[in-house]
Amino acid sequence: MHHMPEFQAPRTKPSGADGPLTTSEISMRYRGIEYTVVQGIGRDIWNWSVWLDADHTATGKAAIKSAAVAEAERAIDRALAPKKLRLVPPKTER
Repeated sequence: MHHMPEFQAPRTKPSGADGPLTTSEISMRYRGIEYTVVQGIGRDIWNWSVWLDADHTATGKAAIKSAAVAEAERAIDRALAPKKLRLVPPKTER
């Protein structure tokens, strides 16, 4: 099931981000995490940014807006996924 992102009107970025959003930026929220999608200088470039927390961000580029949204949401899914633990067998003394 695909979760539709919640649209938010342009506002200021989270603390630590550079400057306020412009009218060409779209701020959305997915699974409680804010991200933006911005059209680049060229027609075929869409930049996305995800603020995972104060110290961690993820960014990327896509050729179309819907791909940028999908990539940003995948980055959020990866960040929120349970971490896989690698089991290491205990050392046995010989």
